[in-house]
Amino acid sequence: MKLKLTSLVALSAGLLVSAQAQVMVAGWDFSGYAIEAAGFSSIDNVNLTGQMNANFTQSQPNFVNAAPFGTVYYDGSFGSTAFDLVRGGSPDVILNNNLGTLGGNGTIGASGSINTLVLGQGQPNNNAQALGLTTNGAITFAINMTTFGLGSAGEGWSLAFATQNVGDSNNSSSIAWDYSLNGSDFTSTGFNTAITNNAAAGSVDLSSITALDGQSIVYFRGTFSDVTGASYIDNFQVNATAVPEPSAFAAIFGVLALGFAAVRRRRQA
Repeated sequence: MKLKLTSLVALSAGLLVSAQAQVMVAGWDFSGYAIEAAGFSSIDNVNLTGQMNANFTQSQPNFVNAAPFGTVYYDGSFGSTAFDLVRGGSPDVILNNNLGTLGGNGTIGASGSINTLVLGQGQPNNNAQALGLTTNGAITFAINMTTFGLGSAGEGWSLAFATQNVGDSNNSSSIAWDYSLNGSDFTSTGFNTAITNNAAAGSVDLSSITALDGQSIVYFRGTFSDVTGASYIDNFQVNATAVPEPSAFAAIFGVLALGFAAVRRRRQA
């Protein structure tokens, strides 16, 4: 019985620890869309789109499972700016001869992921992509954890991404980061990311912003300024510590209570 109780305690502790680990809620490597000659992006090579669903979650490439957890907007919705993407294709932002391991729970855009996505959904092209702007503007990432498997809310949020300028003689563009809880009223995070002509990994640690703790639906906006050539962002991740439903904690403690009750009955017998 002691062994069984120890196992129950270990299992419950493991569930609690796993619930407290930071994970990738939603990620984008921007490989699921095509850049048309007219300068706009599409999913099916025909219809204009100003938004793209996440295609990664918990480090796994999957259009279907990741899509409900995040959408990036560049069509004027949720504080974004409507604009056309860079014409002629947007190359991946390459870090150290690969796409790099960024923040959170693992790698996004790593070697082989594009093929995985192609096999899973038949994306319109096999070319690596990044989201590129040739003018100042804002993009907004909307995150929805209401049906996230590890917990319906998040805390200790962070962002991770790769950036690079191309054809920017001033080497001066940057991204200012804001957050919102309703998609309309945005507050500055106080963080700005400088974009240079060299590919670089960037991150924004939002764990000190307590207003984000326990939130299921949040919006992160990046406002690009001083863009003189083309500014690219790639392999974007939203990471958080998933907070389980109260019922999950109740189940865990219920298991422990049953274990202790069984031990007590055995001792009294």
